[in-house]
Amino acid sequence: MKAGPHHHWATCIKTRRDDLIEQHSHEATAGNGLEHASEASLSSAVGVVNQHSAVETTGGGQSRKRRSDAEATFAVKHIARRAKLTDKDSALLAAYSKLSSEDQTLSVIALNLKLLTKLNTIQPANTVFIIPELLKNKIEIYVRNAMLCPTTTGYLEDLVRTVMEILRLNPAWGLTRDIQDNECHSKVVHDRVSTRATEKRRAIKVMIAQSVGVANQNDPQGQREGSTNIITLVKNVAGLKGDAIFKTQDIALTIQMLARFSLLRLIYLEMESTREKRDYWTVVDKHLKDIRNSYKDKSKESLSAFFKEILDDDLEKFGHHPDIALEDLDSTNLSRAQRETEDAMAGIINISTDDEDGEE
Repeated sequence: MKAGPHHHWATCIKTRRDDLIEQHSHEATAGNGLEHASEASLSSAVGVVNQHSAVETTGGGQSRKRRSDAEATFAVKHIARRAKLTDKDSALLAAYSKLSSEDQTLSVIALNLKLLTKLNTIQPANTVFIIPELLKNKIEIYVRNAMLCPTTTGYLEDLVRTVMEILRLNPAWGLTRDIQDNECHSKVVHDRVSTRATEKRRAIKVMIAQSVGVANQNDPQGQREGSTNIITLVKNVAGLKGDAIFKTQDIALTIQMLARFSLLRLIYLEMESTREKRDYWTVVDKHLKDIRNSYKDKSKESLSAFFKEILDDDLEKFGHHPDIALEDLDSTNLSRAQRETEDAMAGIINISTDDEDGEE
């Protein structure tokens, strides 16, 4: 008896099926991937393909006579009962039995291809993806830089999305194409970025709250008592002091960075005075969006004047640094990581080729 093309398909699928089931047997057992029913369905389906391929043609090339409707109905009920199918699946089996032989074979092949695709995505239950140390360090550096970046468009979704984009464009750091294409592994990296950003936002908000001090009872409009000047605040946030949040290399402070944190502190004071109950960073992101919309058709000088006014007001309320003047800050001496972060926020990203910033 000469085997037809459907038999060749079935043989190829069965061979691939057996390899994958053996490879992922522990995964299915642990419940990570397809359920046992799927594997059973796969085995049964390939068996159907083999059966059809074997009996549909005879040595003379003529088709055998199809069984009667009564026989087919009896067979469907018998098989459904033996396989303990649900009423819904039994109905599907009955409908399938009424298809032509060719349609049945094609349907089974399509089902098997779909199941094979799912099998290929199964991850071993006892395997946990470990983020490489270099990639962990880069996450720390770029989340920190994004929090400090004066052009950050938002501290929630925008920040995480931007850091992930920087990591994707630098696969040598550990977020390789294979990891990016693996949904489970990529999610581990994304969750790490999101978690670290959340923790840093929480810590920065605490530092801002501690920096505002209290209003001077004798001079409510004057410098607040027990407050922290803006340069010291940003240096603390940047990780330049022993009690810093971040354990990273030095970062260049700029006037633009100071102005951004003056805005963050102003928003905090306004929320405190009005007893605002909304999430602080949600309010911050809304303010940033409103500012962008207000100044999108205005000159850069107008936007700079806006932030200069906020910074001047902050200096009046919280004082100046005793040793560092604003004129001492050099906005051109940015590290590569700072430049990359600002470019990323502006939608201009260049792929790094070295590692001049080092690790934490």
